[in-house]
Amino acid sequence: MFDIKPHQIIYLEHQNTRLYVEVIQMVKARQLCWARPLALAQKSSPAEKSIAPEFFYLESDKLSLYALDESPDILWPIELFHPALDTEVLPLLSRLGAQKQKGDPKVNRQYLSRFIYQLWAANQTAFAEKAF
Repeated sequence: MFDIKPHQIIYLEHQNTRLYVEVIQMVKARQLCWARPLALAQKSSPAEKSIAPEFFYLESDKLSLYALDESPDILWPIELFHPALDTEVLPLLSRLGAQKQKGDPKVNRQYLSRFIYQLWAANQTAFAEKAF
């Protein structure tokens, strides 16, 4: 477990997709994190299950990026989050500015919804332990 602070950028990962979020608040009594989605990064090749930080520099044309600035906040178990490195977040944020110009917020929210459902389905034990 790592120390999570407000305004920190962290991520959730499932298969070939990462959801980058900004921490709003920690609900330590319930081991939950209230977070605001920033971007969904999805590798075009599902054969590789994870997104390495250096992927943002290499073959960036194979990375689909969805801006989530109009998406609802999430309340998620702390143990599922990973710390995001500055070396991956800074290139991501620079590409995200360009994505906002050409992305459809409604479609981007649909990608987010699908990712959240898949991550939830894959981590049922983490949610069973929480009293929502």
